[in-house]
Amino acid sequence: MEWDGQRQPHRLCMRARKLNAGLTITVIVVNYRSAALIGDLLESIKRRGDGWVRRIIIVDNASGDGSVAALNATVTRLGLGHIVEVVDAGRN
Repeated sequence: MEWDGQRQPHRLCMRARKLNAGLTITVIVVNYRSAALIGDLLESIKRRGDGWVRRIIIVDNASGDGSVAALNATVTRLGLGHIVEVVDAGRN
């Protein structure tokens, strides 16, 4: 199935859900001064990760721009604290 730029990726995802009902995913993300983008990612996972994503680990690579605090605030706002762990690596 080719992607037509519309909704087909979602249909593929729905088909995959039927085939892999027991599948779960752990998402690991490395952050360096991109808290806003990762916030968008978390919102997307919350909307569409229903049941698939069991754990999200975000490792901040010494951004020094307040990313850790921003990410923790986003996690709290979205109510994802039960599956998201933000780790401050403390170095780059």
